Amino acid sequence: MIQLKGKAFSSGFARGIAYVYSDILESNHAAYNISKDQHDAEYDRIDSAKEEVRQQLFDSAKRVGSALNKNVADIFLAQETMLVDPQLVDDLKQTLGQKHVNAEQVIGTVFRRWIRKFRDSPSTMLNERADDIEDLYRRMLRVLVGVEAHKLEKLPENTILVARSLMPSDTVFLTRKSCSGILLEIAAPTAHSTILAREFGVPCVGQVRGLILKVNTGDEILVDGNTGKVFVNPTEVVIETYHTARKKHVRQSAKAIKNRFKSAATTNGQEVTVMANASSSGDIIRAVDSGADGIGLFRTERFFLAAKALPTVPEFRKYLLRCLKPLGDKSVNLRLLDIGGDKIIPYLSLPFELNPFLGRRGVRLLFDFPALLKIQIKAILSVSKKYNVRILIPMVTFAEEVKKIRVMCETISKQMKIPMIQIGAMIETPAAALAVPSLCKYADFLCIGTNDLTQYVMAADRESALVSKYFRDDHSIILGLLESIAVNAGETPVTLCGELAVKRDALSSILKTGICSLSIAPLSTPGIKEAVRRL
Repeated sequence: MIQLKGKAFSSGFARGIAYVYSDILESNHAAYNISKDQHDAEYDRIDSAKEEVRQQLFDSAKRVGSALNKNVADIFLAQETMLVDPQLVDDLKQTLGQKHVNAEQVIGTVFRRWIRKFRDSPSTMLNERADDIEDLYRRMLRVLVGVEAHKLEKLPENTILVARSLMPSDTVFLTRKSCSGILLEIAAPTAHSTILAREFGVPCVGQVRGLILKVNTGDEILVDGNTGKVFVNPTEVVIETYHTARKKHVRQSAKAIKNRFKSAATTNGQEVTVMANASSSGDIIRAVDSGADGIGLFRTERFFLAAKALPTVPEFRKYLLRCLKPLGDKSVNLRLLDIGGDKIIPYLSLPFELNPFLGRRGVRLLFDFPALLKIQIKAILSVSKKYNVRILIPMVTFAEEVKKIRVMCETISKQMKIPMIQIGAMIETPAAALAVPSLCKYADFLCIGTNDLTQYVMAADRESALVSKYFRDDHSIILGLLESIAVNAGETPVTLCGELAVKRDALSSILKTGICSLSIAPLSTPGIKEAVRRL
């Protein structure tokens, strides 16, 4: 037996037979020279492959969108946009004309060049896009070399998928029935593969050192997605321990689901509000069905990223009414558009930023586009006549920013003859955390975004596996900062958003800070409520 340890990315237990996945990019492919009069025919091969890949991406988006949600489907639609990028198309044509080699070698030269360019960029956003470029390269190769079926398309039941890393084109073929667990040597908590694993409800452990060298296809594997422990060819004693832990996990999950609509309170009577994060009507439906007490954070980015031109107030209002319909009378914190130089919105013409996460984003950007800001405020105020909505301001640094938004909202509410609604501030920057007393003069409530707050406090990119040991949102430094925020907020309500809120081992420490309101992923709601009741 071999015991391995990694990072727990998707909870649960799994037992099955290992399948070690090898990448098509690691294989050798045809290489030969072509004459000038063969250029058109060879480019037709590239163009035909590109169109077939585009159709694959559309099909993947449709399949995943119906099985999971539109957020995940958007991954494939974003890749389709990259595939038809004019610069990429020109690069393929020019390389063919210069190198006089076959299509497989042309796309290898071009895509590897683009991957290096993106990986070498100081921009975190561009680093992430390198994975998408690599995935497109992989898809193009499969079409050109005539690989009709993906290796993961027909996995036997109860397979534990073992890989160095996975791309969206890999994970789209996985099902709960065929793939009972995923082990990855290289992955970050926010990688596409780990997001899909959580959406599928498949236990996933990543950052397992030496994984590919230590596991062979056919090995029996036990995966503990709660602790990150992995057992290869386990002993009978370990198997029995696993079965006991799994039975306990299943019982607790069943109990949590049964009690999901009951309020959450600790054994000594401390009431805890458990809300959900959402970014679509589907998320809100899942949140309501999971027993969430409300929506602590509703992200509006999807609507604005999908728009071809600056949206109108009626368009945004219509979108919000459609999304909020399942909510009933529960409250929802509508976060104003939170974007920066890492997201492409054509109608805003945002300049490239070397480090967009320390750049002009959130409320900083909104002040530079007052028309965009007023559209949101007017639509939200209009929706407030029907739903219990509140405005949440992203990326706050100074109290003056909250004051400015409040004054603008009060002015517009008087013009529209609609009662003023509550205004809240996101605490994501260390400056905002230190300025809580002054923020509370203008904010009716606060929401702490621990993902960004932790990366700024610890100077560790939240999406980089290289510094994951520094990204510790449950460290005493962060918990001490949370307590300071809660104390300085006084009577102003404080809600905790972010991945920290779903860490059951940290739940007691969170409540001890004085924060008794959480906002988490919809499907995590029953389990966290039940965990509160055991404290």
